[in-house]
Amino acid sequence: MKDWKEFFGFSLGTPGMALYSIISIICSLIQLGPTYVLSIWTAQTLADQQSETLYWKLFMGTSVAFMIFTFLRSLIFTWLVLDATTNMHNKMALKVLRSKIEFFDSNPIGRITSRFSKDMLMLDQIFLGITIFVTQGILRAIIVAITVSIVNPVLILICMFGIVYMVWIMKTGKPSMSDTQKLD
Repeated sequence: MKDWKEFFGFSLGTPGMALYSIISIICSLIQLGPTYVLSIWTAQTLADQQSETLYWKLFMGTSVAFMIFTFLRSLIFTWLVLDATTNMHNKMALKVLRSKIEFFDSNPIGRITSRFSKDMLMLDQIFLGITIFVTQGILRAIIVAITVSIVNPVLILICMFGIVYMVWIMKTGKPSMSDTQKLD
């Protein structure tokens, strides 16, 4: 979270992260809407299903609301990331331009340029897609875990075991991932 806070500090900071989190949570909750409406609709008799027009309107409304919030979530996140990378690039360029002459004597201009372009390419293209994919996956897993736990409360224990196991894997794997990144 420290890295996220520092990265988004170049954009809106904590308010930006909170805005994205709120929109993502709303989007994940709305994602359950069409399924809930269908479950109520299909529990009715066939004659009631065909004569009632409320449920197909609710189904379409929740589906459209989900699409709108999904678009809004992606739009807000893209804006936050691009704003942060632009501000980060400006700060990096200012630091390099204001550095002492010894820095330019020991680092050729090609190395500085290629490092700049590689870092900005990673942030602009790769980071954006992966982060949206990961946050949507995490929130989807949380919503599914909540839904399944409501149906069968015993599964809460299995979810807790899975969370503890994932945290342990992340802690044990982080040093080797950092070493690999350093070699890159």
